[in-house]
Amino acid sequence: MDKLLIVEDSLLNIGILQSALEDNYKICVATNGKIALKILDKKIPDVILLDVTMPVMDGYETYQHIVGNRALKGIPVIFLTAVEQIDQSIEKLDPKRFVRVVKKPFDMEIVEGVIQMAIASVRHE
Repeated sequence: MDKLLIVEDSLLNIGILQSALEDNYKICVATNGKIALKILDKKIPDVILLDVTMPVMDGYETYQHIVGNRALKGIPVIFLTAVEQIDQSIEKLDPKRFVRVVKKPFDMEIVEGVIQMAIASVRHE
């Protein structure tokens, strides 16, 4: 079973994602970037779902740490955001990494499709 790390500060959004995805994926949750990085020191997921706007450490800073960690090389990152404008340059920081953006509120068919594309991108390398 593929493993997902959901990094999201909204308990409502965590619940939505977990209930929709838990039958097909093993899910681990972090409510901010610092917690996510501690989890990533011990567990390597197949895909990271990363909220952009969070307290303590936002998604951009968390992404920088992920990209800088050799053990996490190539793990797909899917940004979750309600913000209309997202820094598209984030995709250029690591051009070999699968990076996508999913808008909130979630369309779970889109979320699942992007996760499947992310997993396929790693398996075909």
